[in-house]
Amino acid sequence: MSVVKRGGWILIGVVIGALATSSISAVRVKEQPMDTSRLRVTLAANPLGTAAFVKDNKSTGCWLVFSKDSAMSVVTAPPEACQ
Repeated sequence: MSVVKRGGWILIGVVIGALATSSISAVRVKEQPMDTSRLRVTLAANPLGTAAFVKDNKSTGCWLVFSKDSAMSVVTAPPEACQ
């Protein structure tokens, strides 16, 4: 009896999945050109790797990006650091 019950639930899941997939369709969105004036990068010399302050002019966000070889770290920075 439990095998029939499990089989019924699997069948219901397959039917719901088939109905959901038939109603979903992908739509291609036009790519907007990247606004290069939005980001400002200030490099800082560091013997341990490369550090840069990145400022977003639209949201006034500021981040410190540190990279060495293939590793990269990104952390938020206070807005005063990107002035």
